[in-house]
Amino acid sequence: MIAAAACGSDKPIVGPDQGECVKGQLSIGGTATGVLSSASCPLTDTIVSDNDTYYDSYTFQASAGKAYQITARAPDQNTDYVLYLMGFGASQGQEVELGASDDDGQGLGGVDPQMTFIAPESGVYSVRVMGYSNADTNSYTLTARECPVRGTIATSFSDANQQLQQSDCVVAGYLPGADSSRVALYSVHMDAGTTREITVVSSDFTPGFLIGGPGFDAMCWLDGCSSTGVWNGTDSVTTTFTAENSGDYTLGVGSSSGYSTLGTFKLVVGAAQPATRRAFTPLASRSFFMGSARKSNKR
Repeated sequence: MIAAAACGSDKPIVGPDQGECVKGQLSIGGTATGVLSSASCPLTDTIVSDNDTYYDSYTFQASAGKAYQITARAPDQNTDYVLYLMGFGASQGQEVELGASDDDGQGLGGVDPQMTFIAPESGVYSVRVMGYSNADTNSYTLTARECPVRGTIATSFSDANQQLQQSDCVVAGYLPGADSSRVALYSVHMDAGTTREITVVSSDFTPGFLIGGPGFDAMCWLDGCSSTGVWNGTDSVTTTFTAENSGDYTLGVGSSSGYSTLGTFKLVVGAAQPATRRAFTPLASRSFFMGSARKSNKR
């Protein structure tokens, strides 16, 4: 059994999927390799594909408020993997799916999964490497790294000197027209039934952002947000996001100009207001952050 003390608590937090399904520990900054086969644990995927499939599980230690990026790579373009992030429910300690990823890491066939998220609590989590269907059995490489977090936004925020930096994690292909982007990450507190207006402006690159979690709330993707277009050489994108659940959400700001793009941007996060109507449209195009998921019919 793998256990770790929670931050500020003597209570051990034990990662889900303990037992024969756990193939090992995934160290942050490290790599794990394995082979998904019919000898792996069986599962009916009710989040992404609705298929019967197989999975291997790995535990990893995360600290509250820190961001992590986990990527699974297939050895060829014909193998399609999915990632599940597993944790415990706060009230009863039951195993819950905290997030799912499908195709976000691109890769050889454009279908490798990748998730980037800010941990809500310190403890041991589990990540499942899973086939999109039971035909997706092959070797895999699983990597985990820590990403910088710019800060926590509890009330309102406005700063014209935020920057995309070389040290930011590169996220594959979540902005239309870009294969990948460096992403500046923030933790934004939201109460259920409240809205925040979020705006990103930059004269150095075409900006985009997304925000999501906890639970399975919808994302605000660039192609689902209201773009103000270009004026005086400055690009701007803005939207109003409504939270369905209370908690700390992950906000990522990136560029549609590619991962090599660095530069300054202005980020404005408005004060939370009571929601008068559903201010966003749930999109089923792809998953990215913790709490996001999609269903599709690839096969």
